[in-house]
Amino acid sequence: MKEINKDLGRKLLQHRQKLLEKRQNMLPLYEDIATYVRPQRLGHHQRQKKQNIYDSTAIIAADQLASCLWSFLCDGSSRWFSLSHENIDDKDILKIEDKIYQAFDQYGFYNAVHELFRDLISFGSAVFVSDGNENDFSFKALHPLDCIYSFDNKGQVVEVFRDLKLEEEEGEKEVVHYVCKNKATLTSISLLPWVSMVIEKKNGRILRKGGYNDCPYNILRFFSSSHSIFGESPAMQVLADIKMLNQMVKTNLIAAQKQIDPPLLAADELSPMGIRTHPGAIIYGGIDGLQNKRLIEPLITGGSINIGLEMEEQRRRSIKEAFYYQLTSHLNQQRSATEVIIDFEDRLRLIYPMVSRIFSDFIRPLIAHISHIVMSQDFPNYAQQKLQITSLSPLALMQKQNQVRKLMSGLQSLSPLLALNHQLKGHIDTLSLLKLVAKDWGLPESVILDEQIEEEGQTFPKEFMGNFDLQQILSQLPQIFKEIKG
Repeated sequence: MKEINKDLGRKLLQHRQKLLEKRQNMLPLYEDIATYVRPQRLGHHQRQKKQNIYDSTAIIAADQLASCLWSFLCDGSSRWFSLSHENIDDKDILKIEDKIYQAFDQYGFYNAVHELFRDLISFGSAVFVSDGNENDFSFKALHPLDCIYSFDNKGQVVEVFRDLKLEEEEGEKEVVHYVCKNKATLTSISLLPWVSMVIEKKNGRILRKGGYNDCPYNILRFFSSSHSIFGESPAMQVLADIKMLNQMVKTNLIAAQKQIDPPLLAADELSPMGIRTHPGAIIYGGIDGLQNKRLIEPLITGGSINIGLEMEEQRRRSIKEAFYYQLTSHLNQQRSATEVIIDFEDRLRLIYPMVSRIFSDFIRPLIAHISHIVMSQDFPNYAQQKLQITSLSPLALMQKQNQVRKLMSGLQSLSPLLALNHQLKGHIDTLSLLKLVAKDWGLPESVILDEQIEEEGQTFPKEFMGNFDLQQILSQLPQIFKEIKG
């Protein structure tokens, strides 16, 4: 059995090596991006570039877009997803949600996911690992070069190789954590849907075996293409501009330095004496005493750095547009609230494709994985149930509210017809309309009554609400809410 495991480990390491060879062409690109856009990720995978960075436009723009996605998709200050299942009690669903939110807050999920988005925007591909139990969850954004993976024909991850170092009694070992979808040849290792093995790099020996109900690794790609397993990023699209801007700033700095502290033209007879140019220095012999003529003059080239500065701004605008800078910038114009909303919605449409990919490839599988762990430990009766996941993120609510605005605009266009014929109002199901609007605005369904309001078997007439003193009702609301809360 040990020899079989050893042969299997060696075959998997050989397969991993083939996948790494396919990634070799991407390494120079990753190295440039790490240097100019994501210097925090420069580590043992890349060597530090000799040239210095003279402009931080790309670094700042990438960080701002990452923060923007974080706040749009998984803002930790509010509930950004909800769970549902027709066969699970609502109270239990709420308890499961609370435990997941508690795990996210307690075990550093929000810090890790922000780092994940920064990698995604820079390298085009990012890897997130999540695992644990009720008392010890783990969330971490891995270096894009720490893992190699492959997809099936449907674009779903089927296997992941992750480089690790294990501390054991005999010393540190370099190992590979291999996770793949279970198949007939691996059922002897685990019967779970995903198989897990820890393989020693040195000899291919399998040190540990196990399995998962869900894949603990999430592979994200900002832009994806059918011919490559690696994603593309905004940084890749404008890498030439980023390099050019860096060189422009360097050149303009040298030009500005020459204008402020220009080279000096001096007579040959002054060369043995040397020239002191520090502040307050005295240059003896710098003036011809007989002719009262300067023997040292600054070199005036007549060059202007304004042209270079204009070219820099052009490159900066291109870089910022690639990183969707319009989502985080505010135009200083006097506009109405409606114009601001419409303009912001137009900007958001640019990132909807990427956001939907992040939700399907990362957020939905991640929450399904964590919820399965929570249900297995605290709600074993529901362990085999698959929950429906709904996004309540600010971006999802913006999309829904846009639908509500279109609906209300349509009703407003019908108002002339309703004014001409009051009987047409009876053809509009106001209760269904109210539920639809409340749902799109993220209001709980419990606040809407399904029944019509009746008293002694009689339905209130339509004019009934007109008999109420609205100001009196509003003044009593705080006391009513206090009694309900009590």
